[in-house]
Amino acid sequence: MKETTVQDAPPAFRPLKRKLLFAIIIVSTVLTSIVVFFHFKFEYSKDLSSLDEKVKQINDSAIPAMNRAAWNEDRAYLQVQADSISQLADIERVRVTDSNGQLVLESFHDKNKFQEKSDDNRIYKYPLNYKYSDEDPVENLGNVEVTATISGIKMDIYKRLAFFVVAQFLKTFLISWLILIICHHYINKNIDQIIEFVQGFNLNSVDETYLKINRKTKTRDEISVLQDSINRMIKKIHFLNLEKENKITEQEKKIELQTASAINSSKMAALGEMAGGIAHEINNPLTVIHTKTRVMEKMIERGIPDNAAFLKNTHSILGTVDRISSVIEGLKNISKDASDEIRQDAVLKELLGNILNLCDEKFKNHHVELIYDSKSSILNAHLNCYPIQLSQVFLILLNNSFDAIEDQPQKWIKIEAAQNKKWMFIHFLDSGEGVPKAIREKIFQPFYTTKVVGKGTGLGLSLAYEIIKKHGGEIFYDDHYKNTCFTIKLLLKERKSILVVDDDIDIREAICSYLQLEGYKTIEAQSGKEALKIIKDQEIEFVVSDIRMPDSGGLYLVDELRKIDRLLPYVILVTGQADITREEAIKRGALDLLKKPLEMDRIIGLIKYIENSYNEFVEM
Repeated sequence: MKETTVQDAPPAFRPLKRKLLFAIIIVSTVLTSIVVFFHFKFEYSKDLSSLDEKVKQINDSAIPAMNRAAWNEDRAYLQVQADSISQLADIERVRVTDSNGQLVLESFHDKNKFQEKSDDNRIYKYPLNYKYSDEDPVENLGNVEVTATISGIKMDIYKRLAFFVVAQFLKTFLISWLILIICHHYINKNIDQIIEFVQGFNLNSVDETYLKINRKTKTRDEISVLQDSINRMIKKIHFLNLEKENKITEQEKKIELQTASAINSSKMAALGEMAGGIAHEINNPLTVIHTKTRVMEKMIERGIPDNAAFLKNTHSILGTVDRISSVIEGLKNISKDASDEIRQDAVLKELLGNILNLCDEKFKNHHVELIYDSKSSILNAHLNCYPIQLSQVFLILLNNSFDAIEDQPQKWIKIEAAQNKKWMFIHFLDSGEGVPKAIREKIFQPFYTTKVVGKGTGLGLSLAYEIIKKHGGEIFYDDHYKNTCFTIKLLLKERKSILVVDDDIDIREAICSYLQLEGYKTIEAQSGKEALKIIKDQEIEFVVSDIRMPDSGGLYLVDELRKIDRLLPYVILVTGQADITREEAIKRGALDLLKKPLEMDRIIGLIKYIENSYNEFVEM
């Protein structure tokens, strides 16, 4: 298997609207930055030009007057002019020097804040020249040095820039959200519907379900084209699925017929393997019957009156007939068509017994020891199962064990059972050395066999697997044992309690004991009123109640139960007198009315009939 790396991992999901918002913000920010840069560069240049123009105006207006004051050595006037100029905006200092460069006077806008070596300072120098007459030469009297600062211009630019950036940010934010709202309405909302449809679309479905997008616009656009394309694709998929479904149905029918044929072949093969043993199992008892019948016939012909011998022979014949009947019954059950079989209640001991009757002679003839405790109470457990199919699983496992150990010096097959509150575990062990690990995963595959050619179909274990799976259980090779072991895990039939109501304790205990042997839980009550209280407090499925009791009898119980608004138990009434007819009892709500002395098989038969009728209803 290819190892997954970081490169193979799918890229992280990023919603389209988030990408769109990010793109809008980035583009808007870049464009705004470019515009701001050139705009404020232009504004800065413009403000510097304004400063130059302001200083030029000083030169044009104030310097001529200062020339005359310097000629007249009017220092006071020069100071006034310098102070006047220094108080102008962006002017930091005005200095007046003589022709030798010596300081004459200076004036500050704010001396405490003035920085001589600031990078923001711009110095303008203007000469103080005076010409007395046109014939006289120009005489330099000194210089006027004006120091202007651009810090104010920068501060103003920064303030305007901050305001502009905030305004642009708010504008970008509002425009972005407006665009997102518009995109969500026209694009994302429709894309979300498409995504939801596509994610929930079943590619293998034969249902013709098309994409429908809820839109208010009546005009067509790209979303409409996408919707049409998806629906055309769905139509093609639907057509292909129908074709595939038809082909699969045809193929399944063929496989079903082939499987049924193979299963039947497997079943017949299993029966064929036991045919000799079954014939021997029937012929031997028939020989006993024939011989003992002839003996009895001879005794009659010769007038030998031996009642004890007759009785002994009769008992022997009847036992032999029962033995033949059980073999034939097992053979008949395993040979039935189980395709329409319904689930019903079955006792594990009876199912195993029928199959072992078929295998017994075969095992004896080949000296295979069968280890099986038929008296174990666990085998009395009831299963809600398909009896014919489950019997076939038992037969498959027994035949497989026989084939595996046939040529071994020590040959034995062992059947064990265990259970917990919910599950029954049936272990089929044999003296084999186990299944190799290399093939354990293959043994339940159809047509896989380890037997020699012509001896096995390869369908036995695969059929057993499907049957047990149909039961909601498991079948598996169990490696907890030294020898070969296959374990079947089946759900136990959940049995509700049966309430036995009678004022005679001996009768109650006798009925309860019989029901418990059949695997049922029992609760006792000695009157109709006590029984009614128990039914209200607990979940009871069946009630066996005497009609006549001193305090309150069975008819009282039936009448009171009809007043309860819930699922009621089935009530079987029993009586030793002609208190009421069977028809009247059933009309009042009883399941049946039985006469004493009780035939417990009749009660068990009624209970099992209801249980199996319920199972049949559930299957439908």
